[in-house]
Amino acid sequence: MYSNDEDWLEFCFKFLSVYVLGGIATIMGVFINIAANILIAVPFWLIWTVFKIGAKYFYFLPDLYHNISLWSCIGIFLCIGMVKLLFAHNSATVNTK
Repeated sequence: MYSNDEDWLEFCFKFLSVYVLGGIATIMGVFINIAANILIAVPFWLIWTVFKIGAKYFYFLPDLYHNISLWSCIGIFLCIGMVKLLFAHNSATVNTK
């Protein structure tokens, strides 16, 4: 299949660099995204529930939304990030002449 060891090593290097490291980068990106959303959601939850900003300025919302749990808040931030990724698109156009 491979004529010498150099071809085999080249194949192994390409396989590792494309599939394995690409998969690791994707997984690390997901974990970084989750960590960033948690770091953003916790202060928001504190301000919204503990300091009662939600009840003060958003009094027209039902009481259910004034006292959300921390995990619900983190879940909302994660879902917003996923929906944003789904609908975000690059609107830049490039003219090559």
